[in-house]
Amino acid sequence: MLAVLQLAAAVLWGVLLTTRLSLPLRAHERLALGNVLGLTLVLWLPLLFALMPGIGTGAAGVTTASQGAVFASLVLAAWELHVNRRGRERLGADAKGFAQALRNRGAGSRLILALMILGGLLTYLVHNHFFRVGPGGSLFSAGTTWGDLTLHASLASAFFERGNLHPPEYPFFAGWPLAYPFVSDFSVASFRSLGLTPREAFALGAWVSISVFGLMSFALARRLTDDAPRSAAYLALALFLLSGGLGFALFFQDLWAGTSIQAALKTNYTYGNADPLLAYANVIGNQFLASRSAPYGMAIGVAVLWLLTTASRHNDETFGLALAGALLGSLPLVHSHSFLGVGLASVFYAWADLRRNGRAVRRRWLWFGAFSTLLALPQLVWIWQHLSLAPSHLRLLAGWPRSAETPLDWLHFWIWNAAPFLLLVPIAWWKAPRHLRWASGPLVALFPLANLVTVTPLAYENIKLLAYFQLGGAILVGRWLGVWFDTGRRKWAPALLTLTMCLSGALAVTHEVLGNSVMLSHEEVRVGEFVRDQTPVDAVFLTGSDMHHPVPMLSGRQIVLGSKRWLYNHGIPFEQRATDVARMFEGDAETADLLDRYEVDYVVIGPREHAEFPALDETHFERNAQATARLGSHTIYRLSRRARPEPNQLIR
Repeated sequence: MLAVLQLAAAVLWGVLLTTRLSLPLRAHERLALGNVLGLTLVLWLPLLFALMPGIGTGAAGVTTASQGAVFASLVLAAWELHVNRRGRERLGADAKGFAQALRNRGAGSRLILALMILGGLLTYLVHNHFFRVGPGGSLFSAGTTWGDLTLHASLASAFFERGNLHPPEYPFFAGWPLAYPFVSDFSVASFRSLGLTPREAFALGAWVSISVFGLMSFALARRLTDDAPRSAAYLALALFLLSGGLGFALFFQDLWAGTSIQAALKTNYTYGNADPLLAYANVIGNQFLASRSAPYGMAIGVAVLWLLTTASRHNDETFGLALAGALLGSLPLVHSHSFLGVGLASVFYAWADLRRNGRAVRRRWLWFGAFSTLLALPQLVWIWQHLSLAPSHLRLLAGWPRSAETPLDWLHFWIWNAAPFLLLVPIAWWKAPRHLRWASGPLVALFPLANLVTVTPLAYENIKLLAYFQLGGAILVGRWLGVWFDTGRRKWAPALLTLTMCLSGALAVTHEVLGNSVMLSHEEVRVGEFVRDQTPVDAVFLTGSDMHHPVPMLSGRQIVLGSKRWLYNHGIPFEQRATDVARMFEGDAETADLLDRYEVDYVVIGPREHAEFPALDETHFERNAQATARLGSHTIYRLSRRARPEPNQLIR
């Protein structure tokens, strides 16, 4: 498959490039950093090609750009392999070392077993969450992904079906420019243009990005805890990936009350469906599976943190900081919260390094600033231009995710959501060596920042900043526990603390494994496929605003008004349009004028529309439009303003 070939070539190029660093990299660090560099190349190359003059617009342009990106990746890998003799030698040595480790019956067998278990779990989670085909042809998902995938599927379908780059627009709010970080969704369209199905494209991207994040975060934890037992890095990764508070107490309470074990295991005990007080959702289900951009952005963000914290010990390392600047500069349209969190941390690192070493390190920080600014500024200008169309959402908070009435309410919330982890972070920071306190300090400081300020309409979005606090805190607490396990007598105490901090997260992952929710029925899939195959790509549709509507998800066509949840979260003023959509469906005296104003070409009426608009007058469209297709309980009407060839036969 061309998509896999592109990934392999990009990763090979990235791993070879890391051998040009003067930093003393270990084999697993080269592998992790090389994967991040390759992943960044795969994200950006197709989009950059698609934006070039002469490539073409629409789906054909996306295909041409993606094929060009595959060729460019192969050329870069071949060139680096040809000219980088040191890289070839180092790769050969790393491969021999890895093979020797696998032949070690003790460590090698444990490593293989761990990789098989983690890889199998991730594979099943990806299989269960992305357009799993169920009985009768319905499409299924699970957990938070059941809702969030609708946004990303709509964006990816819009890019794949009609290009949607000149300029990018929201597919569920016709005519409004797209300011949301969309690069990871464009990569899905790129994979599809290389021959993958939507399910395969989403699954491949998720599996690779989550795996690369795991490699890179382990490399960061191992580097920062190199004075502690090796178990510290594994504990840190477990504390991050299985994050959760005291929700497990509700699990045992439910079992005591008579809830079946199967029903209890299907409940998320880190989020509100177990108790409204729980909101600090586990990162695997809430961000890595549900949010397309989070694993990409956090993998790149953690690589920047690794480069900055490692290069700080080597004053002659300039290429590493330039590379960190380039990675940071790639983030605004990949994952804006990673750009914000890691950008703030990098300001602290630069200030501390310059204060300590002065002119000796000024040049390398100038390179870091130049690369990050050069690459980030055009993206930030694009985002700012279109965010300025809506009111500013910068505001102060008195707690997260909602303002607390009293300090005791705030404390009660966080005890339930993050104890005992939150209580151990300051203790572990105090016990940590100087270099770890310096490296983790900016990440830990994101906790009060996320509780005091937000720049988005929905304050809950600050959970993406809190993920970096969780990572920094996990490394601190993981080191503290690792030392305790290694030197302490009462080993049951750190074991009990670790279990307490990971049990709710483990239950949340189990909830994701067992989840099974219908996204689209077989009939709705037929509707989406008909619209995709039988209507012009630039057609505008009037539909209901349910987030699980098949038209934007499967066809990528623009609709007048989509999910109000997404529109609110993205700061788009939709109130007047929502009123106009209701009037159009009700068929009042101004319906015809409103349909013309919004340039509506087709109207879809089905169960979702009838449920949302009780006063819907379908007879108005029977009289004034042509029924192009009747698919079960759905009817697709074509308005007379669409003067293009259409199928003459009514499709049922």
